[in-house]
Amino acid sequence: MKQPKQIPDNFIHGKLSNYPKIVRTLSLLWGSKEIETYFAELFTSSRDQRNGFEPEVFFELTKIHREHQLQFPALQPRQTLGSQPRATWQSTNLGCPR
Repeated sequence: MKQPKQIPDNFIHGKLSNYPKIVRTLSLLWGSKEIETYFAELFTSSRDQRNGFEPEVFFELTKIHREHQLQFPALQPRQTLGSQPRATWQSTNLGCPR
């Protein structure tokens, strides 16, 4: 019997659990192409006022993104050089001076 597509429970822990809307959306999109768009929206900011995620949350999100890529390689968009936006966060969130 085929397992249902769902985000692994062991990936939702730590500070990411403080973002229930993100966890809920990832769970709903798990196993779909649309999750790539959602990750791109999470990893980039179109608003100047946004500071980004804390490093621990960013790391957890990248682990979940990588797990999705490993579980569903056929859903990954074809990439061309320069087609992916860069993931960013403020250096102040890393405890580094600007």
